[in-house]
Amino acid sequence: MKSLEERVSELERKINGAAVSKNAISISGNWTQNNSSANFRDDISLDAIKSVNPQEYASIFAACGNAERIKVVIALLDGPKTVKGLMEQVDFNTTGKAYHHLNFLEKAGFVEKRGNGYALKSSRVSALLTLLGGAKAVLRKMQEN
Repeated sequence: MKSLEERVSELERKINGAAVSKNAISISGNWTQNNSSANFRDDISLDAIKSVNPQEYASIFAACGNAERIKVVIALLDGPKTVKGLMEQVDFNTTGKAYHHLNFLEKAGFVEKRGNGYALKSSRVSALLTLLGGAKAVLRKMQEN
């Protein structure tokens, strides 16, 4: 007999669409910010994951592979911020440092200028949440062992 967790997972897959095939992952979630929300779902085969040029993966991980930039992304999860607001929240001591990281994230396509500040690019929020959630899952697994 299947465990309750297996049965719930199977039902969730049926509700959200066709069951994910073997050798694939399914990523789904909900994002809400400032009275706006979005649902996302993506099914990615292992073959599709393996077919990407490693340099493309490296450029994404480079953008997120810096603790200061992760702090910026986490701050922007709460909504757009001015550079001054980011400097206070992330504890940057110069505007140059703030702009350096913002420009890096902007070139990677994660951040955009909005009004007199910066915000996460709406079309990239689910990808960023997936990256951060995946990293959190890896950290949790490492702590278990």
